[in-house]
Amino acid sequence: MKRRAVEGGNGKDKLEIEHIQELEDQIAESRKYYNNIVTLLSKLDDASTDKAGRKALAVSLCRVFCRLLAGGQLNPPKSAAENETILVAWLKERYQEYKTALVGILRDGEPSQQVYLHIALHVCLFY
Repeated sequence: MKRRAVEGGNGKDKLEIEHIQELEDQIAESRKYYNNIVTLLSKLDDASTDKAGRKALAVSLCRVFCRLLAGGQLNPPKSAAENETILVAWLKERYQEYKTALVGILRDGEPSQQVYLHIALHVCLFY
């Protein structure tokens, strides 16, 4: 499912949001793109990322982790192979990094940004 870039902002912002969406779509498409999670997290933690970009990254990662949680990818079956168990542990570590980044952004952010991030954090803490 393709989403349109957010209207408004300059061309660079639109390109960045489109790139974020492309990385998210790839993660949803196949496990071979799970390293895109690391890319999105590193951009979220990057101090040079602007506020609109951080919001887009936070919401995108929220969708990624909600899909993974809903699909059971963070809970290995009891008879899971070792590589599956390792992957689940890795995903859980990335999920924890995401939650930690959200808390930091909420603590340091301005009120207008906090609404979106608070919703994302609220969703994440329920799992």
